[in-house]
Amino acid sequence: MKKIITSAILSAAILAGAPAFAATVINTTHGAAKFELGSYGGSTTYGQTFKVGTDAMLNSYSMFLTKMTSENFQFKSYIYQWNGSGVTGPALFTSASHQASIGDDREYVFSTTGLKLAPNTQYVAMLTVDGAPNNAFGTMMPIVANTTYSGGSFVFTNTNAFGGNWDCGEQCNFGDAWLKASFSAAVPETATWGMMIAGFGVVGAALRTRRRSIRIASAA
Repeated sequence: MKKIITSAILSAAILAGAPAFAATVINTTHGAAKFELGSYGGSTTYGQTFKVGTDAMLNSYSMFLTKMTSENFQFKSYIYQWNGSGVTGPALFTSASHQASIGDDREYVFSTTGLKLAPNTQYVAMLTVDGAPNNAFGTMMPIVANTTYSGGSFVFTNTNAFGGNWDCGEQCNFGDAWLKASFSAAVPETATWGMMIAGFGVVGAALRTRRRSIRIASAA
């Protein structure tokens, strides 16, 4: 009986403290039109809104650009909460500056090192050339028309600052910007780790008591 109880305690402690590693993935990279990104002839900021499910830890995400000219420019990526028509609150993630490379549908990966987002909440991942030393004229972002992804859409600004107004007219119903995002369940809270450690302590105490009982029985 003691062996069964000990095993049950050990199993409960492990299950209580073990994080879930199964990942949820958003991937809208299927077919593409092209929208121009640049400080001349196009918007300076493009984004894709997405909705977080029960797996709310954002591990990494990718966005894409097609660069057709040799002109050099840099861009950054951000994650903000989305209120339905624009960004809200402070930036939750800010990337380092990236140099755009010539080529079709180049993938740029951003590691968010386990950014904890809120379940059932909408956010926006964006690329912006605001503040870039050179304009991004002739650079396109691949956009999926008539998408089946219901958790978000392609959005963009028609202002010089992504903190300003976002254009959410007909184009926001056009489809989705190419986006890959990987989520996992949140890591255990401190209290959960404490529960697991305490559980191992109980198991250790139970094993010591059992050994002592066996020694006493043998001596008798």
